[in-house]
Amino acid sequence: MIIPGARNTVYSAGYMGSLGVIHYKAEEFRRNFKYGWKQFREHALNDAAKHLEKISPVLIKNPENKVEYALIQSDNPLTSSTIVLPQFRKKFKDLLGPELLVIVPNRSTILVFSGSENNLNFYKKTFINMFKDSIYPVSREIFRINGSGIRAIGDYGAK
Repeated sequence: MIIPGARNTVYSAGYMGSLGVIHYKAEEFRRNFKYGWKQFREHALNDAAKHLEKISPVLIKNPENKVEYALIQSDNPLTSSTIVLPQFRKKFKDLLGPELLVIVPNRSTILVFSGSENNLNFYKKTFINMFKDSIYPVSREIFRINGSGIRAIGDYGAK
């Protein structure tokens, strides 16, 4: 499944195996989810919502003591999937405003900026390094989350 506007980021159905995340093979997926993607997505979003409730972001502030961005770090592979939940926006709306810009450089890290006031360009090299240095990279795309949902709006790795 594709995220609107995304050029390099897609949803992928998987599960936790003994050595980490394993992507379903087509026949295995059909065997486990007789009602297809809709059934899988329902289960996955439910699991991601439970994980989101446990996440405690670290607020990174600028010298004026204003929140620059929220940093989420977790070893749980569900972390990156929480950005597609409506609850994700609700969690940050009061703090960062109704429109969020979200960076997910790797499976363990999410950076959440205000859509109206942000310094994304200031952090561009950091994002690129986080993506390149990761064992489990996720995306170089910038996601906008607002009342209409999630949409990829750019690529911080593009020249």
